[in-house]
Amino acid sequence: MASKHFIFLGPEPDYFNTFDDQQLKPQLDSQKLGAMHLGASQNAMDPMPVWDGNGGMILSAVRSGGSGTVSSTVYVVPSELAKLIAPYHLRIEVLFDFPNSLNADSTENPETWALALNLKRGTAVDEGTDDTGTNVDNPVGPNCQFHPKVSSFKGVRLTGTEPEGGNPVLDPTKTYTDYRAASTAFVLGANLTRTDLKYGGTASLTLTDKDEPRPQSGNLSPQDFSGTSTITGMAIGIALVNLELPGPPPPAIVRTVSVRLRSFAIWMRDTEIAQREPIVVILNPHPRPDPQVIVPLRRS
Repeated sequence: MASKHFIFLGPEPDYFNTFDDQQLKPQLDSQKLGAMHLGASQNAMDPMPVWDGNGGMILSAVRSGGSGTVSSTVYVVPSELAKLIAPYHLRIEVLFDFPNSLNADSTENPETWALALNLKRGTAVDEGTDDTGTNVDNPVGPNCQFHPKVSSFKGVRLTGTEPEGGNPVLDPTKTYTDYRAASTAFVLGANLTRTDLKYGGTASLTLTDKDEPRPQSGNLSPQDFSGTSTITGMAIGIALVNLELPGPPPPAIVRTVSVRLRSFAIWMRDTEIAQREPIVVILNPHPRPDPQVIVPLRRS
């Protein structure tokens, strides 16, 4: 048992972090992967996480007008690359709640944004695309996408999976502000399988409230990590992505997105991990974040 607030409905994870330690040290770490690392995209403000007295860590990503897509991240970056390459099968889960997105004037952010669960090249820093438009990090993993308006493919839904359009919204009657008001928690999970250095698999998005819709799921397109050059590093973890609106650059306005991270878990096995439903379950009710630690909107 890693924490009195969580139980495991399946095998105990090899790595488990409840974000209660400000050094980001895990509560379980059988493979000695080490503490998690904060990062951000090159054009983002430095991540400024806030630890909530009610449990977890509030992570935010801030974008000012014209700065493009930005991300704030928290990744496991093992010192020995083989620790992530060796297992044939990985399962990863992040449990989070209180999605929030506002403009600097406290009006609702009209943009789409997402929380991503990734296995990628490199470090905790998201490198983005190069001059050819190729994503340098080559990430594989699902997204929980948020949008303030609800339509067939706008709202809260699983993306990053096949088919390209992803899933329709979880509930056409609810925006993410409704989930926030109900203190609903989300579990984004992925089962990844390695063939040589190509990783693919399945993903799911589940809500913890028993009355909510059944989980969404989809397949993850395999990504080839071998390439033409030697991999110098790999990371596995969470990216909070504040997306750029299409079209001309928006006015110079600061927009902030945030979530409260409750737990992150990794299972590393030589045999397939059959379980697709969430393994980590949070026992305590999901208390609202302490008002004293709500992340303020930060101006550039």
